[in-house]
This record gives sequence, structure tokens and C-alpha cells, in this order.
Amino acid sequence: MKKLKKQKNKIMKLPINGHKYTIRFISGAKVDLGSTDSEILGAISMRNCEIVLEHDMKDSKLLEVLIHEVLHGITHGSSLEMNETQVQVLANSLYQLGFGEYLWEKAGGKYDS
Repeated sequence: MKKLKKQKNKIMKLPINGHKYTIRFISGAKVDLGSTDSEILGAISMRNCEIVLEHDMKDSKLLEVLIHEVLHGITHGSSLEMNETQVQVLANSLYQLGFGEYLWEKAGGKYDS
């Protein structure tokens, strides 16, 4: 896999269900997003059409988390009612099929090579 170019100041955009979502990277905000016993690597705000991703992840994990958050956006307000485990299993499967790199490129992501 090519090395992802993760720029803290670069804002990426991705259309989900007809809305343009902003993707931005954060560092050290796990305390703000998570709890003392869980680690949050990404989050999505349907209200603000925003996805935030923890900057300090391996590229492979970042792409999987991106897929995970996009799946939440796709299924929000639908009758699918997927729980976190189901979303994670589907995100991991789609990552293995190369869907993460597709989303990265569609959002305007670049590579360090």
C-alpha cells in the first residue's frame, strides 16, 4: 500500500447521501471524543456533516476507520439499524477489498510517494 499523506491543515470532502461531508484530522483528542475505558479513533457528526479522524494511526487503520464512519453516515436514518459490531465487520471487509483507498482518493487524499 502507498503511504497516505495526512495533512492536519488540509480539509478533505466526501459526498455521503447527497451531503458534502468535511474530513479533518485531529491529534490527542481521544479524551474529548471517548471515555476513560475506550479509545475513539474517528467520529461522524450528521448535524455538521463532518468526519474527524485521529491523525496518529497506521495508514491501514485510518482507511478502515474512514470506511467505518462513512458507513455510519450511509446508514443514518435508514431502516438498516446496524450495531457497532456489524458496522466494524463490514468496514473491515470493505477495507480488505480496497474500498478505503477508493474513499481516500475520492475525498482528494494524496500519497507520499
